[in-house]
Amino acid sequence: MTRTTIRRCGQCGARAVVGVARAGRLTMYRNLELEVPAHVVVPTCAKCGAEWIDEAAAKALDEALERVYESKLRTRLERRPGEDLERGGKPGTRGASSRSFAWLPVQVEARTAEP
Repeated sequence: MTRTTIRRCGQCGARAVVGVARAGRLTMYRNLELEVPAHVVVPTCAKCGAEWIDEAAAKALDEALERVYESKLRTRLERRPGEDLERGGKPGTRGASSRSFAWLPVQVEARTAEP
């Protein structure tokens, strides 16, 4: 964990916002949940845990997450064709619930309109 200059938190008012770099943080980036690289410093309140993304942190996050995103896409593209189907799901689906309902048969009744 890395700490730098202390600033005031806009959430709780404590003078406890410091730069923190740690592993295990997750965030959404371009519709994918990605792990924020451990070296990226994000201003975080030591009292309430609120994260304050300033311009420098935003730039560092964008650059780091873009590399992680490209790596994840590359890994997906390098998989064998049909690998998702072998695991029991349609390509692009996520989670058991989407696979469970993906191929349910649907009955459609033809009815004629009565005058």
